[in-house]
Amino acid sequence: MTAVKGLGHVGIYVRDLERMVKFYRDLLGMRITKQNWRAGVVFLSADPASADHEIALFRGVWRRLTICASFIDDWSAKVCGSTRW
Repeated sequence: MTAVKGLGHVGIYVRDLERMVKFYRDLLGMRITKQNWRAGVVFLSADPASADHEIALFRGVWRRLTICASFIDDWSAKVCGSTRW
C-alpha cells in the first residue's frame, strides 16, 4: 500500500467564509497568508515560513474538496484531485 507522506494543500468551498476563517485561525492557530475578501478566498498556513498555505478557503455553495498529496519523500511524484458530491 502506498502511504501519503505529506499534503500540499486542501481547498474547501464554504458557505460562511468568515466563520471558517475564525475556526482555522482562532481555534487551530493557523495564520492567514493571503486573503481577498472581495473575491471570497483566504489562504492559511500552520507554518508560513515553510508552506505558503495548507488550507485554501473559498466562499461558495459548491461542495468540493481539492487535495494535493505526495506519495514519496522528495515530492517528485505528486497527485492532485478534486471531487464533488
